[in-house]
Amino acid sequence: MLRRWQVEKWDRIIVQQYSVFHLKCTLRYAVYMTRDMDLMRAILIQVEKLPPLERWAAKPLDGYGVKEVVAHVQLAHDAGLAEAKFVPGAAMILRITNDGYDFLEASKQPTLWQQAKDQLVSQGLPITVATIRAVLQGLIQHQLAKLGIA
Repeated sequence: MLRRWQVEKWDRIIVQQYSVFHLKCTLRYAVYMTRDMDLMRAILIQVEKLPPLERWAAKPLDGYGVKEVVAHVQLAHDAGLAEAKFVPGAAMILRITNDGYDFLEASKQPTLWQQAKDQLVSQGLPITVATIRAVLQGLIQHQLAKLGIA
């Protein structure tokens, strides 16, 4: 017969082993994945198309598998572009944040999006949420200046 402290110790060992296993799996997957800003943008565009208060479950999108989509939902969540819930191998976006809508509005026009990416690549700069957002805002300011608005 097991004593209570033995059962509690056993439970702690199982939880610790699961945590270490889950961490190893997460780190192993994270090492082999590369961030794709086009996929992150495509996910936000899909979520925006939904009716209000409807949630978006990660699914294959634009030639990307579920694993890549889930990983990019996590990146969008980490960047503050969306609020999401996660279970192993799946994700659900609850809503786009205000920063997410700002990013989406700035990147929605395909030509502007491509110009921003091209400028970053031509200068040898990294394509991150912060850098692409800054370039998009610069391009928008330039367009507004042409119109005599800014």
